[in-house]
Amino acid sequence: MPVRADIVGVTLKIAPGDVIECNVPPYEEAFAIDLWRPGASGG
Repeated sequence: MPVRADIVGVTLKIAPGDVIECNVPPYEEAFAIDLWRPGASGG
């Protein structure tokens, strides 16, 4: 089975306490990558 990359080169700089959430169809409605920083102020 050939492998095809639709998105290449996603680079995130993260701290040890950060959380990365990946949403991938068909399990989620749309593709998304979210970076959560617990304890960070909302601005």
